Amino acid sequence: MTLKQFYGYTQDEAIQQAQEQYGDNFVVLKITEPTQEGGLVRVSIILEPQSTPPEVPQESRSTSTTTTTSTSTSAASSATSTSAASSATSTSSSLSKLRQIAMGMEPALSEKLQPKKPLPTFKPEIATEIEQHTRQDNDRLEALEHLFKASLSNYELEYAQHPVFKQLVASGVPVKTVMQWFLTIGDDSLQSDRDELFMMKRISQLIVHAVGQASTSLHGKQNVYFGSSSAGKTSLIMQLAREYISQHAGDADRLQEIGLCTLKPTRSNEPYYTILEAFALDLGIEYRKVSSQQEFDALQLQWQTKELVLFDTPSIQRTHSNSIEEFKEIQTWMTTHPSIDRHWVQNALDCVTPVVPTQWINTELKPHYLCFTHLDMVDKWGPMLVFMKQLPTHTRLLRTNSNGAEQLREFNPRWFVGKLLNQV
Repeated sequence: MTLKQFYGYTQDEAIQQAQEQYGDNFVVLKITEPTQEGGLVRVSIILEPQSTPPEVPQESRSTSTTTTTSTSTSAASSATSTSAASSATSTSSSLSKLRQIAMGMEPALSEKLQPKKPLPTFKPEIATEIEQHTRQDNDRLEALEHLFKASLSNYELEYAQHPVFKQLVASGVPVKTVMQWFLTIGDDSLQSDRDELFMMKRISQLIVHAVGQASTSLHGKQNVYFGSSSAGKTSLIMQLAREYISQHAGDADRLQEIGLCTLKPTRSNEPYYTILEAFALDLGIEYRKVSSQQEFDALQLQWQTKELVLFDTPSIQRTHSNSIEEFKEIQTWMTTHPSIDRHWVQNALDCVTPVVPTQWINTELKPHYLCFTHLDMVDKWGPMLVFMKQLPTHTRLLRTNSNGAEQLREFNPRWFVGKLLNQV
């Protein structure tokens, strides 16, 4: 007894496959419906044994005498009829028995004849249906996101009509930042135009909190200045020296209380020239050029009693390996002198796209103070606000050159807010 199984999307399809292979010489044992939607129907069959005609004895095929032939033929015919009848009876009995076995088989035995787990089937139709559901879900999510953005845009448009909102955006402050400030203040800011003064006050408080405290002096006792080639570090140092001299005009001894120095590690045989040396010579200010750790330490001992010491450094170019190596060496010199104030000098015009990324400044330099230059050329102060937020340190001074006259200003957050709101 042989068990066979056929699969199809319907019972008829599975049975048809069995018929094409075995004709009608089988009995359907069990039909198993699919366990999941879209699965295959399994038809289990048992093949019926095929009857074979009995072999004719060799003697019946040999030639004999006429009488013997006649007798043999008659006997063979009789034997053949008897054998055929017996075979027919046997076949009928076998078919009946197989059907009885198939119809009366116990469920436990039927389960033993089946595989313990149905074979996995792959249906392209099911995969396509899943993809369709996935696309529908994605479409719903996109629709919800679009609706949310539309609602938020309407909310922003309502705020965008406020005069303070317009002024801050016109000053170069990112719309997202202004929106966050308005949301912090709340819906009370949209009452009427009479609340403009209220909004000015609240926005000013948020900006002051964002940019830090006011500066109490233009410099410390010992100061080192870093910056890119466009920052104007050397010009800033010379202006600070002039400011100090003007405050002590007529006191020649005070010139001995100020020292200027250029930090320049020796990395080539080429001489290094700087306008700071000629400037110090003209004003009678002591000037030094330091190129090693030993020289730097010795100078600190000599100048520790001076009231003001200003150190200039080579310009930093983030993409220039030699510039970075010089900076790292100078940083090493100052490790044993933590009292020196480190300043980053930033050209205000470069705040939109800084020459040196703020992330590098925060990670490598870690400055104590921030200084802005070229303020006279700035028409939008918003980018400076963004730069200060990205460089979380105190802003110390602002330098400008108006009508050919250099001016220094201690940083005042309220004055800076006035510039943003076009009130100064």
